[in-house]
Amino acid sequence: MRKYVVVTLVAAVFGTGCQPAADRFDPQEIIALERGALDRWGKGDPGGFFDLMAAEQTYFDPMTDKRIDGQDSLKKYIAPFTGKISIERVEMIDPKVQRAGDLAVLTFNLIDYGAQVAGGPKTTARWNSTEVYRRINGSWKIVHSHWSYVKPDINETEDVREADARAIRESETKWAQAWAAKDLDEIVSHYADDASVDLANMPILNGQDAIRAALKQRLADPNFALTLAPAQIEVSKGGDLAYARGGYSVTLTDATTKRPATHKGKYVVVYRKQGDGRWKAVHDINNRDTP
Repeated sequence: MRKYVVVTLVAAVFGTGCQPAADRFDPQEIIALERGALDRWGKGDPGGFFDLMAAEQTYFDPMTDKRIDGQDSLKKYIAPFTGKISIERVEMIDPKVQRAGDLAVLTFNLIDYGAQVAGGPKTTARWNSTEVYRRINGSWKIVHSHWSYVKPDINETEDVREADARAIRESETKWAQAWAAKDLDEIVSHYADDASVDLANMPILNGQDAIRAALKQRLADPNFALTLAPAQIEVSKGGDLAYARGGYSVTLTDATTKRPATHKGKYVVVYRKQGDGRWKAVHDINNRDTP
């Protein structure tokens, strides 16, 4: 009995040396989980992050209007990027893990070299990242993510804006080809879901469905033909909005004479960068020149 008491006292004072598995912690475990998810992300596979999501995860990034709540909503937001992300090299800088019980906070800077979305221009993206992990049933899961851009270098920002302008110019070239081919699906895909279009002598068209219905009627005109002459593309310093302006020439069947009539005019299209990096038209307005 006395021997048992002595052993118990020694264990109480100095510890048993047999630390429970639940209390063993290696910061590299958290860092390795994050690296693995980032590597898969750079190959267009968000599955690594899907595997790490807790059911109640919350999320912020520069493209979200507000916080995203819950695994289902976050998967819905991320899933469209599947197969569209390509990153040549990922560099995780100075990762640091701070742990308190079953919570661990991972912070680091990230550089994505040769980052490309949906075949668009390659860029170098620099991020600040905070990932909050919680141990759930013995496994570390992400319960909150916060991504923000590192303060950009002015010259690099200009390079990105030029790349965005090129992407919009290429998109407008394809758009003009779609008009020439009377490809309704391709024409409408140029617009964002919530886009609006102002056409002469018509109410404002709000949303893709209204735009599609009106353009379908226009394209049914056997004399319809449209050519665009882009003149200028300007991307905002924030990198999320842009506008394009230029001239156009359109031929329609005159309602009175039933003969082809050609009109010329000017247009302005406002673009917004989408979450997947593509640019979509959110407002399109044109007006005819005086005959």
